[in-house]
Amino acid sequence: MTTKPQDKNREKRAESVSAMLRELRFNFGYTQQQLGELINKSRQSISRSENSKNISIIFLFDILDAYEITLGEFFSGME
Repeated sequence: MTTKPQDKNREKRAESVSAMLRELRFNFGYTQQQLGELINKSRQSISRSENSKNISIIFLFDILDAYEITLGEFFSGME
């Protein structure tokens, strides 16, 4: 089965979101454990969000709320 061009673009965007979440956490000086405690999620959940291609929008909102960043502000940083 061949991969469609739009599937590759979607994968690339998902990887960018994960990388941006990791970068935000570093910039705010949190460990995965600390961020997890802040939003009542496990360290493993934070790790999966930073390494996954499937992040729920609710989970993304939880993280962005912790940083007091809007969804628009978050995505404005994407290339």
